[in-house]
Amino acid sequence: PRQIDHHATFTLSSTAGTYVYAAGGVIANRFDQGTDCHDEVTRALVNEDGSLGPWAEATPLPAPVGFPAHTQKDGQVYLIGGITYDGSRFSASAATYIGQLVQGRLAWRRGPNVPSVFRHPTAEVVRDRLYLIGGLGSRDPHDVVLVSQLGPDGQPGAWNLGPPLPEPRTH
Repeated sequence: PRQIDHHATFTLSSTAGTYVYAAGGVIANRFDQGTDCHDEVTRALVNEDGSLGPWAEATPLPAPVGFPAHTQKDGQVYLIGGITYDGSRFSASAATYIGQLVQGRLAWRRGPNVPSVFRHPTAEVVRDRLYLIGGLGSRDPHDVVLVSQLGPDGQPGAWNLGPPLPEPRTH
């Protein structure tokens, strides 16, 4: 079986039930070196007793992504930044993807690109603001904080610099 690292996990609920999702990730070889990045999304139903049903394919991401930041608000999940793979090399991703259930199916749309790209940033939503915090550059952690105002539909607006962290952080 493939070994997939650095994916995003989240839960979404609808009248069809609550599902745990696993999205994207980096496919590693037996030496723990990344060899590919993928867009696959799988989900499992959370049963009444808390156990998980079988995993099944869900709507894939719009592009391959690994190491993204992710957070949720009001039934929407945000995957931000990370890395992608073009078949020959990995590169940092500036993309923001927003996922939500539409008639019980996961649908993805693009948000605005982030002005700075890092692996392993973290993300949080507080009230109507989406924060992207820290992350890893080519070798070193960063102290960058980016802030986006969420619209009434949950769509992020332009990203702006917030006050930097007191020291660089990643993961």
